[in-house]
Amino acid sequence: MKVQLDFFKGLKGHPSEKLVAEFKPRSLTVRVLDFKGANYLFQVPRLQCKVVPEQCSVTAKPDCLVITLRKFKDDDNWWSLFKTKAIGEVDSD
Repeated sequence: MKVQLDFFKGLKGHPSEKLVAEFKPRSLTVRVLDFKGANYLFQVPRLQCKVVPEQCSVTAKPDCLVITLRKFKDDDNWWSLFKTKAIGEVDSD
C-alpha cells in the first residue's frame, strides 16, 4: 500500500538523515526535519491493519513524500489508513 503526501514539494534534495521514519506492526511515524525552516510530523498511531515494519519505507520524490507499507496479510482490506472501531467490534490487539 502506498501513501502519498503532496505537501512536501521540493523534498528530493533534502538530506536523507533529516527524513526519519519509524514503523511498528500497527503504527507509523514519519518526521521531516528542517524542511524550509520547520519540522513536520506525520503519524498514524493505529493503522487499519498490521504491516511488516522491516519491509516498509519512505521515499522522497521531487513533488511528494511516498510512504510504502507492506501488509502483514495479503488479503487484508484497507478501507481507511486509520483504525476505526466497527459496530459490535471488540478490541483484539
